Amino acid sequence: KRILTFIAEESDGERCKKAICEVLIQLRKLDSLQIHKGEFVRPDRHILIKEDGIPVLIDFERCKETSTPQNITQFVQFLAGMKLDAALHSNGKNVNINGSRLRELSRDYKSQGYRQEEFDQILNLLRDS
Repeated sequence: KRILTFIAEESDGERCKKAICEVLIQLRKLDSLQIHKGEFVRPDRHILIKEDGIPVLIDFERCKETSTPQNITQFVQFLAGMKLDAALHSNGKNVNINGSRLRELSRDYKSQGYRQEEFDQILNLLRDS
């Protein structure tokens, strides 16, 4: 399923947060390899969630090497958006992501050179949502 469909249909908020965090971990790997996927303006088209809740990134044809990847910063825009917020409150879930704080942490992550410490703060914010 596409990530937005998975989150909207899933009734377990913790399972949704786990899938989101797993996506971020995969994107962190791409950032550490200095690879920009280039498809996260609309991540719903490029992230599938398997039945077991594991996310799979697809469509890598626009990937490029860069010293300034934007994978996490682009995905954070999706996480802070209204479509995801609606999905996180559907089907009996009540997961609240602080979008402005998430954007701030994303900016820190990028400005501090994509360090693990800033990335961990992003994950912790989501896990505690």
